[in-house]
Amino acid sequence: MADRWKPNFYYGWVIVAAAAAILSLQWGIAGTYALFLTEMCGDLEWGRAAVSGAYSLFAVTSCLLSMLAGRLNDRYGPKPVLMAAVIIMGAGYALMFTVTQLWQLYVFYGVVIAAGIGLGWVPAISTVTRWFEKRRGMALGITQAGMGPGSFVIVPLTQFLILRLGWRNAYLALAGLLLSLGPLAASAMKLSPVEKGRRPGDEETRTDSKSGGELVGAESHFTLRQALGTLQFWLLFVMYGSYGMRVGLSIHLKAYMASFGISDMTAATVIGVGSISHSVGTLVISKLSDRTGRQPLLLVCFLGLTVLTGWLLRTSQVWEFYLYFVAIGFAGAGFSLFPSILADYFGTKFHGSIYGVLDVSWGLGGAISPILAGYLYDVTGSYELAFITVAAMLGVSSACGFILKPPSKGDLNS
Repeated sequence: MADRWKPNFYYGWVIVAAAAAILSLQWGIAGTYALFLTEMCGDLEWGRAAVSGAYSLFAVTSCLLSMLAGRLNDRYGPKPVLMAAVIIMGAGYALMFTVTQLWQLYVFYGVVIAAGIGLGWVPAISTVTRWFEKRRGMALGITQAGMGPGSFVIVPLTQFLILRLGWRNAYLALAGLLLSLGPLAASAMKLSPVEKGRRPGDEETRTDSKSGGELVGAESHFTLRQALGTLQFWLLFVMYGSYGMRVGLSIHLKAYMASFGISDMTAATVIGVGSISHSVGTLVISKLSDRTGRQPLLLVCFLGLTVLTGWLLRTSQVWEFYLYFVAIGFAGAGFSLFPSILADYFGTKFHGSIYGVLDVSWGLGGAISPILAGYLYDVTGSYELAFITVAAMLGVSSACGFILKPPSKGDLNS
């Protein structure tokens, strides 16, 4: 009975589960920075711009390391890279227990924890991309959707720990969670189906992937240099960076809710609900993208992000924040389409290296918006200008999505 079942089992789904577990841990925990921001500002008497600056450094460091992580993954495979990622990140969270000086916050969070995150995202996503062809969108959607339940549990749990144990002990607890579960998931990762005697596309499927045009990358592989020479890459670069700006802005949303008298635990629950919406949206959008194409869905999602970010200016009630986080979670699920679009357009052979460079744009966006929002708040006492700036950038990205199309064979040969 076991012999009949084994040949039909595709190990790619183990890769999806392991990658989802790693990203759920890493990004679920990283998503708690908004909870610690007000705690550190109050306890250590630091301004919001100063504390936000550590997150800005985190965004830059993590995405610069993503370029290295992509190359390391292409060369050595995901297991050693992801093992290092979770161990380094766990060590960084343990060090946060000792923070008393601002420079320590910048080193421990902005460099050490950022290094762990930077070594994690691209290898996990790129490896899943290599294992699937026709179901690539769905596989990547499941992988990234796994972050939602992690955040839904971890964010309120962290707020509970902060209230009961204090923010320092909460950091220690998060370190223990990472170091106990992360290495187990990393040990299951393998670079490609060849290591299991299979090939990409061996997964059972009755669906065909469409992406809105003839896909050069599906039959050819762009090098990093060739990809950088295309307009398509730079359109995606702008869009990815503006998404990073939106994520960076989100570390201020707990403080923004508090300004309307919303309690810490309620704010944490609202954020957690948004993560579940993001997971549902990721599953729906990624599945649809395998059938309808990715570019139209990406455009719709960015239009939604633009409108919703502007709507924050008029949001003040608890029910309005719940509605905002549910809607922005679903619209933000368009983020899950980027790895598939890269594979569709540029192939998978150098996917890790190409994705690593694209990830730099997320770092730039994620670095600018938190410190800008913190500075504007310290100066004006309001987040209004920050919301307008990020909404404008998302509008520019929507325009980029409108003209996005697959590269031509001439781009590959140039």
